Amino acid sequence: DALAYLHSKNITYNDLKPQNVGYDSAGRLKLYDFGFASSTDEPTSSFCGTMRYMSPEVGLGNGSGLASDVYSFGVLVWEVCALKKPFEKIKSVRAFKKTVFEKGTRPALKKGWPPVLKDIMENCWLRAPHQRPIMTFVKDVLLEEYGDELSSLSHQP
Repeated sequence: DALAYLHSKNITYNDLKPQNVGYDSAGRLKLYDFGFASSTDEPTSSFCGTMRYMSPEVGLGNGSGLASDVYSFGVLVWEVCALKKPFEKIKSVRAFKKTVFEKGTRPALKKGWPPVLKDIMENCWLRAPHQRPIMTFVKDVLLEEYGDELSSLSHQP
């Protein structure tokens, strides 16, 4: 919801990662830390965010946009499914740039994961930003498939 809403207002979040997602005092799931957020009217060309969740276009210095957040969302979904950090075996910035940003390596998808989630991740990770789905589409697919489970997340203590 949060990313779809920001994107509808032409705002790129630029720093989606587990540390910036949490619950408020009423138990609603929220995004925190908007320090790197920017308007798509004035896109940032700077290297911002956390490399592990950063889109290739940002990591290669080609600027960010709404599709950069979509990529980050796909990596975050992978982390939730895998219960481990993505790209944890890559230890240096140089190796990360070469392996992930240049060669296009993505985390491995597990055989038993739901096909809908695997499709979302793979589409969010597409190399060309213009080929990635928009966040409202991703939201709609998730709501259609997991609506009841997702709505319960917004009411956790």
